[in-house]
Amino acid sequence: MTSLRNKLRSTVGHEAGTTGFRTAPYPSRSRETRRGLTEPVVFRTLSEAALETRAETLAGSAAEREDELLEDLPDPPAVEYVADGSDQPYLQEIRELLPGLEQRARADAENAELWQALGEGQLAVGDAQAAARSFEAAVAITLSNPEHMLLLARARFAVGEFGAVVDLVKDALKHEPRRTRPYLLLLAEAYQKQGMFDQEVDTCVEALRGAPKEAALLFRLGLAYTHRGLSELAYRAFTLALREDPELHEARLNLGALLRSQGSTALAIRTFREALQRRPDSWEAYYNLGFLYAQIKAHARAIWAYRRAFRACPFPEALSAISYNLGIVCVQMKLWREAADAFRNATDYKPEN
Repeated sequence: MTSLRNKLRSTVGHEAGTTGFRTAPYPSRSRETRRGLTEPVVFRTLSEAALETRAETLAGSAAEREDELLEDLPDPPAVEYVADGSDQPYLQEIRELLPGLEQRARADAENAELWQALGEGQLAVGDAQAAARSFEAAVAITLSNPEHMLLLARARFAVGEFGAVVDLVKDALKHEPRRTRPYLLLLAEAYQKQGMFDQEVDTCVEALRGAPKEAALLFRLGLAYTHRGLSELAYRAFTLALREDPELHEARLNLGALLRSQGSTALAIRTFREALQRRPDSWEAYYNLGFLYAQIKAHARAIWAYRRAFRACPFPEALSAISYNLGIVCVQMKLWREAADAFRNATDYKPEN
């Protein structure tokens, strides 16, 4: 995003410079990636005997459960609440640059680069409709420039015109068949949004042909298989992605969710703990651990995990869900004051509750 800001500044005649801004602590990922954490899938489960043994091991006596709160994992850093699309000083600077850039683009209406820069700035600040108009102007000038078509497709995706995205990407691929990766990934997202899961899977498979060991593509294929309900293939794709890149946090989260959703509790717990070893500030991993520990009635551990999730999470809707779940576990442990505080937090962060 810094490069975009500098590009806009130089385009409207300002010297490119730096400005301090607070980056959102939430890992950069698409909404679709986050949605994948709760996808319903089918997956083999552990035997009931194995689950009971694991539950007994994790739960233990009350004293043992208290000892389990002394984890070897470091505390996640406390964060302040920030909304999606934070970095407000940076975005405000872009907003201030846009009127001058739009004036230049209109004065030099045949300059596709000006329209492209304007559209990128508008898309960065969330004005997807205006961005689409700017990219349309660039496409009208260059006619068959696949980069401008891809940018227009992204703006159309942002406003929910997924059918138009499919048509634009397919048209762009006719003019630039070699640069397929970003085009095919956007096409897969558009298919997924329309519930066309077979086409989503096929598109991800096609993208992998050019880079069969690329972790990000294997992860995206795992999501596609998850949407399709092909759990064994999703498991294999996530596992391969992590083999190629053990630091791919989103793949580990989704692998844990895949295991969790069908009852492989012990494996899911291990997966989320592995995620925390690599990313101690992952509120999603703590949140899932809280759910899993509560499920096997390791209530003290669930409280520990939910509290850490609350400490690390910067998003209000998630904070509300974390607090509500924490309150439920506190009620089960008859911690009435803590339960009341948790339910109050749930209401504060999401008043409609």
